[in-house]
Amino acid sequence: MNSRTWTALAAIWAIFLAAPAGAAEIKHALSNGATLITDEADEVLTDRAALDEISAQSQGEPDPTLEAYWGSPEFEVYFNHEAVGYVEMDDWDELDVDDLWESYVEGAKEQSKLFGYEIRPLRWIVEPTLDRRSAVAYYALEVQFGEEEPLINLVVYDFGRYGYEEMTLVQSSGAFPATRAGGIATRIAAAYEFGPESDYGDFTEGDTIAAVGAGGLVAAALGVKFGKGILALALIFAKKFWFIFLVIPAAIWKFFTGRSKKAEA
Repeated sequence: MNSRTWTALAAIWAIFLAAPAGAAEIKHALSNGATLITDEADEVLTDRAALDEISAQSQGEPDPTLEAYWGSPEFEVYFNHEAVGYVEMDDWDELDVDDLWESYVEGAKEQSKLFGYEIRPLRWIVEPTLDRRSAVAYYALEVQFGEEEPLINLVVYDFGRYGYEEMTLVQSSGAFPATRAGGIATRIAAAYEFGPESDYGDFTEGDTIAAVGAGGLVAAALGVKFGKGILALALIFAKKFWFIFLVIPAAIWKFFTGRSKKAEA
């Protein structure tokens, strides 16, 4: 893309970040009782059949935790719901960013063997960050697949009373405004609303506590054995590749272009 195209994309992201609540927005009801609020011009999929096809193309089988896809010409976001219980945050300060990166790089080598081409983690765009007040954690990575253009994977965890929502944004590296990654993560999290009495602050004594804390959750997603509850987490991540949402855009492209061709026929 030329500089004019990148300038246009940056302008669109600025509008996305600055868009006032309620301006040309649509509320989408999700399967777990939550709501996703997006611009009316964006494409949102919540239909089970469509979501199953998306996850089956990328993972080999449908993923019942994928409950929404939010796309526009500039970005794609995937929403996975995990009802694992209330995720505590007391283990966050035990995270070692260097260990996380080293583990991710080693995992990439194994994934490269599996896929038959090199997967190269390039850098942190944003190191794992926790906003305790909003009960949101996020990180962003830049990864290159073979000779393709590097991709950004921004992962946001929005914690609730009964579990968490994992929101993964995928975008080409050149189009992603890295200096505004934190604001983008916050905006994505704000677009998602848990159901009645299901926010993190609605926790009541006696509610189920997740087997792993926020730090352990992020560590496990990056392939690090960390803290308590790692066996329970293995059940969550066993059905997914660590890099699944970096692989998924190719499947999405085939899915939507195929659908468009059928519509034109």
